[in-house]
Amino acid sequence: MDRDQRLVEAAAVGHSLAEAPGRLGEPLTAGQRERPGDWLSAAALARPHENGRRFFPVPAAAGLRAGDWPVARGLVERNLAWRWQQPLFAQDGSP
Repeated sequence: MDRDQRLVEAAAVGHSLAEAPGRLGEPLTAGQRERPGDWLSAAALARPHENGRRFFPVPAAAGLRAGDWPVARGLVERNLAWRWQQPLFAQDGSP
């Protein structure tokens, strides 16, 4: 899933689970809960391009936490730390 469009979709699913865990995660059986947990785990551990996509594992990890799936220690912090080290605009002032 590294450097892949699926990482973008996983961010949306993770964010949705974090915002409405009872509505999205509760109706699933135990077997059904494993599949999104595995998929979000792969997204949360992905190595995206060194650009704004570095943020996409963060909402994927939020979905994992909301669904009581395990989240790798330091994962969110690693991706957020990278983002805060980057300038908001390029040298010429363009975003």
